[in-house]
Amino acid sequence: MPPHKPVVLIGHSLGGLLAKMMVSDSRDLIWNQFFRVPPDRLNLVPADRDWVEHVMFFKPRHDISRVIFMASPFKGSKTADLILFRFSSRLVRFPAELQGRHYRVFTLNRSYMANSKENRLIAKRQPSSIDLLSPESPETIALGQLKVAPWIPFHLIIGVRHGSNLTRSSDGIVAYSSSYLDGAESELDVKTGHTVTHSPKTEEEVLRILKLNLQPKNHAKAPTG
Repeated sequence: MPPHKPVVLIGHSLGGLLAKMMVSDSRDLIWNQFFRVPPDRLNLVPADRDWVEHVMFFKPRHDISRVIFMASPFKGSKTADLILFRFSSRLVRFPAELQGRHYRVFTLNRSYMANSKENRLIAKRQPSSIDLLSPESPETIALGQLKVAPWIPFHLIIGVRHGSNLTRSSDGIVAYSSSYLDGAESELDVKTGHTVTHSPKTEEEVLRILKLNLQPKNHAKAPTG
């Protein structure tokens, strides 16, 4: 990638989960949710081992100066467990190459997987993004444990359409408790649903944060060495 100025990531809903992965150190949190043994113990050809390690082990990017998370289900969403959504996930079709890789990595190595109901299902069939948003999903549990790199400031914009008690409220899809992260530089709770991006208050907050980021002293600096 050519040189560029540090960027501000803005992620809504599932996009917020992807953004969090870009600014976190996975360590072995994700791997241990799926497997009981290290990568070199699995029965894999080098290409498949490289792929699964690339997916499950990552470091925070050093070209990101700030992150804005909007209505992001860091701890999953119970909506994903509803019968309608579970049924919908069965209709998802994956490319043959991805299906083959999932079979070789998970199905053929199911004896090495951590013992859980969700992992037993993953060993049988490839999960969709709907499955992975379940609060019981191994990936969701691991992502909920990830910490944003300490040198990257982040902000929260959360919809609170349902519930008079903030900690028990929801945007209709994601609970407040799932969208909340400790350590945020700021938090804006908007009286709206999951489409929090449509709110004028959200637009004002994003502009405020972007202007804040233009100030040199507020740019995130990654550690060196």
